[in-house]
Amino acid sequence: MELMDLVHPDCPNFRWYEVWKSDTASRLEIDNVSEDPKIIAAAQGLTKHILQPIRNVHGSVKINSWFRCEDLERVITKKAFHNWSVRHKVNPNFRSSWNKYFALKSHPGGEAGDIELPGISNDDLYHWIGKNMEFDQCIREFPVAGIPDSGWVHVSWSATKNRKQQFEIGAK
Repeated sequence: MELMDLVHPDCPNFRWYEVWKSDTASRLEIDNVSEDPKIIAAAQGLTKHILQPIRNVHGSVKINSWFRCEDLERVITKKAFHNWSVRHKVNPNFRSSWNKYFALKSHPGGEAGDIELPGISNDDLYHWIGKNMEFDQCIREFPVAGIPDSGWVHVSWSATKNRKQQFEIGAK
């Protein structure tokens, strides 16, 4: 697979390098590329059913984070995993606790992207997705009251379980 190739043949605006790109992975020298057919299919589904349709309506889509390999997910979600462990009364030092947490995550499966749209507030994007798209989760992450461009929108799509869950996490 060439990294410059289209993620999906019907989606001319997204390339594989965008799926794997991570400044954190680069800085920490983590290999964040996968050839797993399930991850590839999930990334193609997200592109076809979420990202390209958003771009068709709104223009440019900025992807802050898409696929995250396990090593990258562990770094990025360190604090969230600790908080989850406390809430679920499990020992964060046990591999089984991490495995349960990791199984809940959609970035490592290629099913999720953290996105923003130039010229459109994250609040408006969050509400537009909720009204106009089929998705698994649409999460307004870390909004700051009175600053509609703060934070980002996490959106996921699944070939098997689009629950259409929509909620906010983080600041406000």
